[in-house]
Amino acid sequence: MSTHSENKDATNTALSPDEQIQARSQAHQARLKKFAIIGLGVVAIVVGIYVVAQVTSQEASAEKVVQAQQNTTLTAQQVEVYRNQFKQALTQYEINIQPEIDKILLSQWETSRANDLNFMKETALSAFAKGAYLQAKQEYEELLVASETLIDDWQQQTQTYINTARAHFEQEQIPQAQIELNKAFELMPTNSQAIELQTRISAHAEVATLLKELSVAKIENNLPKQIDLLSDIVQLDPARNDLSDDLQTAKTTYDTKLLKEALDNAEKALNNNQLEQAQRFINSAKLIKADSKGAQRLQASLNNKQSNLALAEIKTKLQALASKDSWEQVDSIAKANLSKFPNDAELFDYSQQASQILSAKRSLNSFISRPERLADENIRQAASNAISKAFGPSLSSPSLQSQIEQLAAQIEQYEVEVPVTISSDNETYIIVVGVGHVGKHKEKIISLKPGKYILEGSRDGYRSKRSEITVKANQPLSVSLVCNERIAD
Repeated sequence: MSTHSENKDATNTALSPDEQIQARSQAHQARLKKFAIIGLGVVAIVVGIYVVAQVTSQEASAEKVVQAQQNTTLTAQQVEVYRNQFKQALTQYEINIQPEIDKILLSQWETSRANDLNFMKETALSAFAKGAYLQAKQEYEELLVASETLIDDWQQQTQTYINTARAHFEQEQIPQAQIELNKAFELMPTNSQAIELQTRISAHAEVATLLKELSVAKIENNLPKQIDLLSDIVQLDPARNDLSDDLQTAKTTYDTKLLKEALDNAEKALNNNQLEQAQRFINSAKLIKADSKGAQRLQASLNNKQSNLALAEIKTKLQALASKDSWEQVDSIAKANLSKFPNDAELFDYSQQASQILSAKRSLNSFISRPERLADENIRQAASNAISKAFGPSLSSPSLQSQIEQLAAQIEQYEVEVPVTISSDNETYIIVVGVGHVGKHKEKIISLKPGKYILEGSRDGYRSKRSEITVKANQPLSVSLVCNERIAD
């Protein structure tokens, strides 16, 4: 619609319904005059209009009489109903029907039929203006039927051109398809089907080239290239549903291939303990297919390997710390990791061993830090008991052995002991059971309180020996203990 028409409609909106109808009547009169002066047959058209006008005038006069008779039979309420119905119907016509009629006029298709509609509308408006509301209603109904029929025919003709163009296109008859489509555009320039088909025709040459390249890519079994070409073709011609299916199939096939390669590489890396590389391949597989069972299985295997590797590193560290007699750190690390590996027996053993050694150290230190308490016989006995309990754990802790020796020396200061000379071969490790370590010596003199004691010797590859001795007061004692009986292989 032109700007002039839009301004005129805006002005009409501000008028009363009756004034709008009068304005429309005037507008239609102007339109009739405009159509009348177009073409070489202006004079003939004017004459024709004059004749028609005369006939119409006579008919209108007769109709006016009839209408007046009809109106005399209508109540005021019925007259008002007819008036309102006509005004509402005309408003809807202007909104829904007239724009389509204007398009038909613009396309110059069936111009005479379209012009007839304008005369029919003018007749209805004239009847309304004269108060012949029933006649106006009848005239409007005839106008509506004729208008809808014309619009229907216009749309069907447009569709016929489109269907013919589409048939030519499917037969690769592109020039013929374009000719038919141009006819459709002449009738209906904004038809969505025509626009879609025009897009396909415009892309036909490029699509044909891509289809040839696609054939080569299929022969070469080059899936990435097929996917790229199919994507381009579908983008240029979205109506190619068959190729859309091919594109999805190609993508699925390619993804399956990439997934298999990623899983194979991940498994190979796992077998070679290349855990970081394995994780990268597993991540690639998950990107291709998030719920891949193979990726889930390999991830579980990788997690297990990483867990075992971490545990092995922890145990190596614990072993190194234990060898350095750093049992506080052993205790801390073992307990911290038992929450992660609660069923690992070795971690549990490290934790238990560390607890025993540290407990023994605390116990001995309570006596060592206050040696004057050892003057009491009961305290000395308690200290001796602590040494006895610490003996087992001390086998793994040189520092605990030193504490035992230190406490034992402190106890000796408060007891009168007897010198005992122990002879050996410098290979046998000797202990006095329940008292302390003698160690490996050729000969060593120790002091023991009177009483019965058991000497125990041990040597790698030889049977251990035990010897019971009795220390008597004020009687030095000499004993020999040598482990010389080999253990049979």
